[in-house]
Amino acid sequence: MAIEREYKIDSSSIKDPLQVDIGVGLSKVDEVRREQLSLYFDSKNLDLGRLGIGLRFRTVNGEPTLGVWTMKIPRNFNSAGATQREEIEVEGDRDEIPGPIRKALQRLNLEDSIIPTVSLKTDRTSFKVASNGVKLPIEIDVDEVEFLDGSFYSEVEIEVHQRDFDDTAALIAGCFESAGGVGSKKTKLERATERSPYSTLSEQIRPDLSSLEFWMSNGLLLSSIMLSSLVALPGEVESFSFRGVAWEAACYLYALTKDFSEVEILLREYAQLSLAISNGRDFIAKGDRLAENIFNHHLAISESRLASSDSSRKMIHYGVVVWDNEYAEKLRLSTEKLLEMLESTEAFHASKISSGDIVASFDRQLESAIGAVPMGLDMSLAGSVAAFFDLAVAFRELADTVDPSADFRTAKVVLSQMLRDLEIFERT
Repeated sequence: MAIEREYKIDSSSIKDPLQVDIGVGLSKVDEVRREQLSLYFDSKNLDLGRLGIGLRFRTVNGEPTLGVWTMKIPRNFNSAGATQREEIEVEGDRDEIPGPIRKALQRLNLEDSIIPTVSLKTDRTSFKVASNGVKLPIEIDVDEVEFLDGSFYSEVEIEVHQRDFDDTAALIAGCFESAGGVGSKKTKLERATERSPYSTLSEQIRPDLSSLEFWMSNGLLLSSIMLSSLVALPGEVESFSFRGVAWEAACYLYALTKDFSEVEILLREYAQLSLAISNGRDFIAKGDRLAENIFNHHLAISESRLASSDSSRKMIHYGVVVWDNEYAEKLRLSTEKLLEMLESTEAFHASKISSGDIVASFDRQLESAIGAVPMGLDMSLAGSVAAFFDLAVAFRELADTVDPSADFRTAKVVLSQMLRDLEIFERT
């Protein structure tokens, strides 16, 4: 599982995208050319497409059956001009859907309904980017795409693998736009479907992934799907992915119910999953149970919405707090206060702070952190808030053992990073 973060440029109006200068001091190195055949899968009603999920099997250079299965699950993070999606990639055979992806399809009750829908061929030339001879974590793919109807489309993808280099990737994207390219959010799958027998249906159900209403309707479900996939990949996933999924689910659930006792159910199960991850025991079973709980919450809320769609629509527009500068400022101030409290435990007057004060402060900060739907949130900030979420849940579980004289070094590191990311968020 990995985060895909990329800039897409429609390069149809660029005479030769391979000749575009990518910026002062930057060069294209390690050129590789591949012919790719991508076969996409969905149900006949495009149920995956309704959720913004793409399922693809890709082979390279004429290989008939062995390739890579990829499921792309949208995340509610949009920063600058880049698109960000969770990407599950598993090597395998075309005739057998891999376990992690099958888990996600089972959660949607689609395992037996998946069929090939569209396909496309891509002539891809890939480069790494170097700065003064040093390779950067940025890759450029120059694609010439042929669809089933015989039409062609040219696209450049600039994928950045570390947030610190996002500004450089954005500048490279700007070079292609200056050469005549146009920034694009549309995927190859969407373009292929527009040129297929599914085009009419696709137009009817295409989701707006930047819409708050989409995320309030589907956020819990997508969290459940993602967690189901994650637990099928033990040992291969960064801990942030687990924290992030559970934290997002808590955000959605709280925004929808405004009842913290509902969120506590997820917190308790997440604490058990976190412990299972650390000791390597019952990991998959506990992850499945948490995914099932999230899924059931989604079903219960969906059913109540169907019964009173007008009131739920009003709630979505007027009752939901989202991440913005005002909210980030409040969270930054409370983070500063909590950090000051932990710093003071090492000072002379530390005895004035009780363990109850510390636990209560973490509880208040936890409720603040899950008090808004993380729309438009940068991946780095999402990571630091999710790390705090993990820490705060642990404090709740271990409330009776918190000692004011304990070493809060880890907590201070997490809070300091969260504070830095909040300050960057406010500035940008």
